Amino acid sequence: MAALRFGVVGTGTWAQRVHVPAALASDRAPLVAVLGRDAARTAALVEGTPALAYTDAGSFLDAVDIVGFAVPPDVQSGLAATAIEAGKHLLLEKPVSMDAAVARTLAARAAERGIHSTVFFPHLLVPVFAEWAAGMRERDGWRLGRVESYSSVLADPANPFHDSPWRHEHGALWDVGPHAIAQLCAVLGPVTSVVGRRGPGDLVSLLLEHRAGAQGAVSMAADFPPPAPAGGGTYFIGVHGRAQQPSVPDWDAAARDAYLAAIAHLADQVEHGAPQHRSDLGFGAHVTAVLAAAEQSMSSGRAETV
Repeated sequence: MAALRFGVVGTGTWAQRVHVPAALASDRAPLVAVLGRDAARTAALVEGTPALAYTDAGSFLDAVDIVGFAVPPDVQSGLAATAIEAGKHLLLEKPVSMDAAVARTLAARAAERGIHSTVFFPHLLVPVFAEWAAGMRERDGWRLGRVESYSSVLADPANPFHDSPWRHEHGALWDVGPHAIAQLCAVLGPVTSVVGRRGPGDLVSLLLEHRAGAQGAVSMAADFPPPAPAGGGTYFIGVHGRAQQPSVPDWDAAARDAYLAAIAHLADQVEHGAPQHRSDLGFGAHVTAVLAAAEQSMSSGRAETV
């Protein structure tokens, strides 16, 4: 069997720091192509590597078996639909889409077409995080899961992700929110309802009801002046006491390890029929539905079902 061919869509900061270097290190599905809008920028990103630069989506899709996305959500959802129809497997960024109906349609169509998928939630893929979450799931009695995240992304021009129009438009809810919801759902299970409230600036707080009965709570903002407030993180409270998610010393390195793991998971599914990863497109669609319900709750002033 010929080696699977991996391609990355996007040439921005996250692609440069994580997607492309991680894919170049993969021995399961080597990077062979990068698709970008700017020909010179795309060529510069692949210079000195075995990958080829593309500006035409059709030619790019003909050259790959698995597509990794590193583009804004509204761009990703349209390209993902095209890739699904072309029979390509998917390694998507979060959020899958900012439209719950679009996300559900993508998940349903991928299932119909037999397309394997993983959504790149690093906290579910970094080995130390994944092992910790698996341990949490094995223990019953969790009553509350909480995620706090405060950054200077929107306030600090020196931040590598500051120059991101979609982040400035949608804020922490859609940038950090998918990570938070994914972490809570990975341990506490699906969400059935959500209450969302906006605070000063970009501050957003969510209260979630999970199907199994536990509550989830999220507080996040991306507009604090640097240095952003210390602390935060992810933890669970229950009959076993309080369990704090471990940390990693180098987030970019951990994210690259997570991306490599995601590529390997997809390769195992495509080549050996391994089960879908828990953070597949269906899971990603659920995360989008929770965030869309949270946004609706902020407008309606009441709890919204998911």
